[in-house]
Amino acid sequence: MGNHYHLVVRANGGGISAGMQQLSSSYTRTVNDRAERVGPLFRGRFTSVTIDSDAQLIATVAYVHRNPI
Repeated sequence: MGNHYHLVVRANGGGISAGMQQLSSSYTRTVNDRAERVGPLFRGRFTSVTIDSDAQLIATVAYVHRNPI
């Protein structure tokens, strides 16, 4: 999965957009510095989905776990 990643996070009180922006920019900066390159690593904006039930949480975690296969 060299072009995207999945996270399951609990965001009490919001702030997910700011957190994702900080994570993405920090990771991109680190990779670009190590590889002596410039430019974005990922295309497009992140997508978030609200998980409303335990069943949906279990299905989502299973999906994220199996996604690289």
